[in-house]
Amino acid sequence: MKKKLLLAGLLMSLINLGYSQSSVTVSGGWATAAADDTDNSLDGFKISGQYEYPMGYNNWAVGGSLTYLGFKDAGSRSVTTKYHSWPISFYGKYLIGKKKLQGYIKGVAGAQFTGIKIENQNGSIKDTDFGFDFGAGAGANYTVSEKVFLNLDYEFLYLINSAYNNGIINAVTLGVGFRI
Repeated sequence: MKKKLLLAGLLMSLINLGYSQSSVTVSGGWATAAADDTDNSLDGFKISGQYEYPMGYNNWAVGGSLTYLGFKDAGSRSVTTKYHSWPISFYGKYLIGKKKLQGYIKGVAGAQFTGIKIENQNGSIKDTDFGFDFGAGAGANYTVSEKVFLNLDYEFLYLINSAYNNGIINAVTLGVGFRI
């Protein structure tokens, strides 16, 4: 039974390839984080690469992303804390609107690796951790040509691990996408 379901799913995916157009998006922008181990709001940046696959002729799409998040906390003059996270996420997206300008909402889930570095005048301490990420977002795609589009994206991420201790991240990015 499992083999039949797997074969049917694979066959439906191959049929679907003929009717839909995948896309690759590269984006970057501003991000802010609230980590439990600091009272400061951390400003930083987000760089992301995404691969997306539309689900046939309906308004749903699925995809995956690899993201880099970097933050710095200069809370006091003598101590600087740097956070770096690499979320590897999968998402589902519901598309709204016409072909030229299309909005969307999405749900995100995945895993992430976080590095933390604390520096002071006596030296530095590094640590790494693994955790999970969950989130939601919204955005829009503006079609420039048949193969190129611009992407504006807002994403709210909830990171769970010991370095962030349930960190909350808000990010706004601008990107360029290519339909393949």
